[in-house]
Amino acid sequence: MDIKDYTVGFELEYDDVAISTAEDALGQYGEVKEDGSIDDGYELASPIHTGKEFLGDANTHHWDEMMATIVSLGSYPGGSHGAGHHIHVGKTAFTFESAMLINRFFVGHPVYLQQIGGREFNSYCYNMMGTFVERGKEYYSDKYRTMNLSPYHKPTVEYRFFNTTNKTDIFLKNMQFALGITAFGSELPWSCREEVKEDNPIYKKTFHNWLQKHKDYFPHLIKFVKDEGLGTFEPEIPAYKVGYPEPILRDRFNFLCIQISNACRSFPVVPVATFKAVSLAILNPRSDIALCKFINEEITKAFMSKAKEIQLPPLKQEPTPALFRNIKTYHAPAGNSSNRSVIYS
Repeated sequence: MDIKDYTVGFELEYDDVAISTAEDALGQYGEVKEDGSIDDGYELASPIHTGKEFLGDANTHHWDEMMATIVSLGSYPGGSHGAGHHIHVGKTAFTFESAMLINRFFVGHPVYLQQIGGREFNSYCYNMMGTFVERGKEYYSDKYRTMNLSPYHKPTVEYRFFNTTNKTDIFLKNMQFALGITAFGSELPWSCREEVKEDNPIYKKTFHNWLQKHKDYFPHLIKFVKDEGLGTFEPEIPAYKVGYPEPILRDRFNFLCIQISNACRSFPVVPVATFKAVSLAILNPRSDIALCKFINEEITKAFMSKAKEIQLPPLKQEPTPALFRNIKTYHAPAGNSSNRSVIYS
């Protein structure tokens, strides 16, 4: 799904302005109503928008007018701990896997999240994992989390860690982060799900490089990250490395080479079990396709090179299990036994 077509809405909360006053001035921008987390104030809840209304600079003047009206009412950030800028993104933009990866990224990077959001975690916004039921592909959480997954029958995921604002550039920075992290989560390989929850600057760097690749969509977010010293931006990286920072890719490939080498020393056919384990650990079908293609090519080259060096005793080829019958078979080079092959996913 294109990020410009994501459905998105927002809630802005402010203290110390009567609802009736705000309603008259802000009614054209959404519904003005009470909110239990703020004192003597109001919440502005927008109608449903699309992502393209917040990406780039095309629609800035509209949001400038809204923020100017909010300032004229005397509405300022601060006040009660509950005053926030909440952003809802339609669940059609998420998969089970992307929602879990984003949630794990948040839990693993609490300081970064508070810097981006301009708000400390509190009882209305705490940073914890939701519940993910893999068998039914369901996910949900209670409301007061940085990422409110909502019950499965609700139509949106809510990002709750942003402070409220009356400045257009901060408002658009928040909206662009919510849209950007949603799209980025859909491109992260599923096989990095354990690593992404660690507080590792590699994943922030990968996210920032992804933003740079789509910089025309995220000018306010990129400017904020640069101005606040939250990260650097580098030139576009090769497709097969997107979502797999180089050190992780290198470490995994080195591990693969060791496994392949050990298998070659003992068997004329690389055991299916070895490549099944590799598939589960690295070449998961839901992983980045370009990355899988790259590693598969490297596996084949590494095995062929090793096969030329090692004299292997002939053994009878065992039938390939039904689970692997659609997997390609590569025969060893000339000079080796004809029944030696590499089976990989």
